[in-house]
Amino acid sequence: MLTAQGTSVAEVVRSIGITEVTYCRWRQEYEDLKSDQVRRMKELERENQRLRQAKPDLMLDKHSRERGTKAANIACSTLSTSRTGNGRHMVNQRPA
Repeated sequence: MLTAQGTSVAEVVRSIGITEVTYCRWRQEYEDLKSDQVRRMKELERENQRLRQAKPDLMLDKHSRERGTKAANIACSTLSTSRTGNGRHMVNQRPA
């Protein structure tokens, strides 16, 4: 770490673009974590990010399927079914 090389905390946090308050908050939050816990937390954060990015695509797919189902239902319900004089149903055909 840079502070071990004689660089002050203020210089280190300034060089990585965060404030000392943020550094202190992070240190307080994460100082008790073991390396395997940190690794697992990073894996979970990556997975959360992947899922957040996938969510809009999944919602669009769902919406498209719903629209397709509605369109198919409308198409089926608009098929002309008529009853002929002999009791038979004629679908999309003209009676003879």
